[in-house]
Amino acid sequence: MYGSLRLETRGTSSNLTQGTAELVLPNLQARLDNKIGASVILRRKLPGVPTYEASVPFSTLFTDKGYLPFDHRGGHVSGVAIANLSTRADRVLLLRFYEEDGTPMGSYNLYMPSGSHRAFSLATEFPEVAGKAGMLVVSIHRDVGILGIGLLGLRFNPDGSFTTITPMISVDEDVGS
Repeated sequence: MYGSLRLETRGTSSNLTQGTAELVLPNLQARLDNKIGASVILRRKLPGVPTYEASVPFSTLFTDKGYLPFDHRGGHVSGVAIANLSTRADRVLLLRFYEEDGTPMGSYNLYMPSGSHRAFSLATEFPEVAGKAGMLVVSIHRDVGILGIGLLGLRFNPDGSFTTITPMISVDEDVGS
């Protein structure tokens, strides 16, 4: 009770790497009995520049919709990491972009095989959001099982620093709203 554990991967690649981690408990009762909290710290360490870190909360909350602000003005770059938490169901996610005043900018379907993960720059994947700020809404259909999506925003500054953006979530809306 009240214990802690620190795990670290030092990384051996000189290239940018990405991935996911999953904590698996043996059964439903173990999940209900154990209250586990954690944070993941992302680190960028390069010779001759300050080390930058950002913290991401580890969550067991699975959602059907997430909201992420983005900003591509003044040299900033926004990215997203998405994981399909289901190991049984492929997903088609609906990505909708809105300008700061709520005006729709576009919507896209993103296919995510079961258990898959993707991370990308929004302006690279969707050039119409380059130079703009607004909101990204990521949705899945409720009728595909209890496990939803893992979602994380990333914001990179022109000086090389970065931060993470925890999504705002909603489980009370329909995909079409």
